Amino acid sequence: MAEFMAGVLDHSNARPAGVTIQASETWDFGTFGPTIAVSYRDDMFMPMVDVSVKIFNSDDVGAFNEDGGCEEPPDCAWTDDESLTDASGNIFQGGNVENGKTNTYYAWMGDADADENNFDVDTSPHSTVTLSSTTDAVNLKVTTDINENSTGGNTVDIDATDDVTLIAQLVDGDGEPVAKSGVEVSLVVFQGGRTLYPAPAATKTDDDGQVTYTTGGPKSTKGDQDRNRTDTVQFRADVDGNGTLGAADSTDPSNPSEQVTATILWTDTDPTLVSVTDQLPAVGNLPAQDRTAVGKGVGSVDPYAFLSNQDMVTVRASVSFYDQYGNPVGKGESVQITIGTGDESSDIRTVSSGGMARWSRTLTGTLGTAVTVAYALQVDSGAPTITGGTSIVPVRHADDDSTRPASDGEISEVYDKEDRFRIGGALYSYDDGDRFFNGIAVGSPGGPASSAADRSLTLEEFEGLIKSAGTSSGIVEVVFYDDDDDRESIFRVTQAGT
Repeated sequence: MAEFMAGVLDHSNARPAGVTIQASETWDFGTFGPTIAVSYRDDMFMPMVDVSVKIFNSDDVGAFNEDGGCEEPPDCAWTDDESLTDASGNIFQGGNVENGKTNTYYAWMGDADADENNFDVDTSPHSTVTLSSTTDAVNLKVTTDINENSTGGNTVDIDATDDVTLIAQLVDGDGEPVAKSGVEVSLVVFQGGRTLYPAPAATKTDDDGQVTYTTGGPKSTKGDQDRNRTDTVQFRADVDGNGTLGAADSTDPSNPSEQVTATILWTDTDPTLVSVTDQLPAVGNLPAQDRTAVGKGVGSVDPYAFLSNQDMVTVRASVSFYDQYGNPVGKGESVQITIGTGDESSDIRTVSSGGMARWSRTLTGTLGTAVTVAYALQVDSGAPTITGGTSIVPVRHADDDSTRPASDGEISEVYDKEDRFRIGGALYSYDDGDRFFNGIAVGSPGGPASSAADRSLTLEEFEGLIKSAGTSSGIVEVVFYDDDDDRESIFRVTQAGT
């Protein structure tokens, strides 16, 4: 690529006067390394030989300070001993941008007669080119049009439909969609244990990074005697392009990977909340079949609630019930909701026509200590599993104009949709008007490769560093915290969540 660009530049003097910079490629998915080309032309647009040009990039020097200069001035300063233009007035060097990031390259010349030649982005004549990377895909994630509240998220009423549409979406390492076209995806379909033949043709992802497939189910007899059938649809793709298929998730093959399997249970059992089993008699060569059905419950509470100055906290809990097909169910049933412990910690509530029961309780709380919540359907047997909504943490806003050392800065939870995080019972808010720094040690996960100097972070980069997937929590030094938005808060990450 360098040779190609050299040929293009060497045969074209129609370059703007002064210093210009361009790249052989400015956008792609993932990490990429284009050729950076810097040219210098005089006022007659003729190439100038052996001219010293300073070239630096934002990845290496970080964000400019409030005066428009580099945090470390020598990193950007011009001398007469920088890279020199060749016989055609050009300089070529390799560029780089990391996956999902941007990196801006700067080229400029100072004045040999000046006392100093420190760079100022606002006043120093310069040229720039920005490399932009879109986070690349690493896995497939499969969704269906099956009611997400159905049992297992995959139970289909034969009497209601005879097809299911599945979408395989390219996703990045965080499970976020990647709109990348042209990735080939193959399918293997099993219907009732038999391989569908011929197999569906392989297809390529569209501009949204998706492949859509519709699979057919058994035809309904319009009664309640249709036999259960379990189908599986597996999507396969070498998403990362390394020539091999990554293994499916061993704990759950429906989780994102390069081999994702979706399971569909076709049934026409009567709608139910509690667990029931019936048996279909043998027919011809088909043996008798037991059909078990059960609905589910989903509890819900906010992740945190504010603790009053009198150490009281109000907890609002709800639980929703669904039949095996995901439809609201349970009207008139009784459910016990328990919030906290001690006397008056439980109440029996009646399920509404919408399949929901609610209860709230105000109780004494302890800052940062979770209040437990539990639900129990009042039936003799066959109660469904109730998941979610099991705890809530009492919090207060962190003190205005406060600080917190890194030694006491282990993050308990991140609420990125609200731009908030919690350390113990202290709730911190942040926004684009605040300042974020990477203070992680050189070589540590999320830290700089070679320089220990703090680097500025965007809000998104800050969130990416402090999130935890369950292994270790992020640690933040709160250099300064403003809670009433009249000043900027300053946060410094010292350990990345992993």
